[in-house]
Amino acid sequence: MFSKKVTVILVLIVLIGLGLGMFLFFQNKILSNRSRNISSGAKASSSETTITLESDWNAGTKKNIDSSSSPGNIKIQSGPVGKIDLSGKTVTASMFDATKGNLIDGNTSTYFGGSTNDYFYWQVDLGQEYTINKIRWFRFMGITRKYISSSVNGTDWTERTGADLNDPDGVWHDITSFEPGGISSFTARYLRVNRTAGGFSGEGAYFYEMEIYNNEATATHTSGDMQINGGDNFWGWETFTPTYSELENTDVKFRFRTSTNGSDPTGWSAYQTPGTGAPLNISSLVTSRDEGSGDDNSKDAANFTYYKYLQVETTLTSTVGDTTPTVSDYSIGYHTNVAPSKPVGGTAVIGQ
Repeated sequence: MFSKKVTVILVLIVLIGLGLGMFLFFQNKILSNRSRNISSGAKASSSETTITLESDWNAGTKKNIDSSSSPGNIKIQSGPVGKIDLSGKTVTASMFDATKGNLIDGNTSTYFGGSTNDYFYWQVDLGQEYTINKIRWFRFMGITRKYISSSVNGTDWTERTGADLNDPDGVWHDITSFEPGGISSFTARYLRVNRTAGGFSGEGAYFYEMEIYNNEATATHTSGDMQINGGDNFWGWETFTPTYSELENTDVKFRFRTSTNGSDPTGWSAYQTPGTGAPLNISSLVTSRDEGSGDDNSKDAANFTYYKYLQVETTLTSTVGDTTPTVSDYSIGYHTNVAPSKPVGGTAVIGQ
């Protein structure tokens, strides 16, 4: 028979062995679960980060957004429908090059042109084709004929005004019926203001101001470079849910891009038109992370490249009057991964 001392020693050895075995079993299970979580991006509980009020919209960039919009709402700037922003557009002139900017500088006291008996023109490249439905002009002076022509390619031109443009009194005039045949609108990328040759020697021609209108009013808002941030433990972008109102003849659309540092973004996604309150899956539209090569079990999440900054561009359009859609907020669902925990869902909300 074994002595009591030997028996105690054997029991202790068995207990230590069982304890060590259970420790190794559960440690392996934890590591295995962690590996699966990192490679699969499994979903778990959600949390929410909220960005609110008008200051959130102001943290991004706005173009033709109404400055009087109530906090938490953006809409198209009120005023004449579809006035095309000519700032930054390419302007050329066959003569009087030094004054070519005066025709679209917003100052009705300055002019393009001067004293000459020769033909000359002023031309603007709108950068893309527009459907032009109105041209406003202010004080085109000179006895010889002046008219406006258009082109879609910069080579083939069509006369559009059909009448001499003279206005010695200096008041705004609207052209809404165009040649040929008195059409109400036309498509063009290039517009020219022409002065025909002839007239009295040295009489010249003077063009003070002009505005061009498209029959579609557009406004855009782009969130800040680093405003929507998935955080240090970011894993992947998931959903986008907007809240907005549309009226007849208006439209709202969105597109997205991401970056690792807020300054070197990917290209924009295609435009998307999710319904108000309807989550849009953006996981396949944007880049969330670059996992490199290797099988899932060999990948190390610490070495991934994470695109944790998301930008959203919102475009609002209207084709009638001063009617405008209104966007009140949107939320972005994303997931984080804090090892060895499972990925956790989060939401960033713009607007309120």
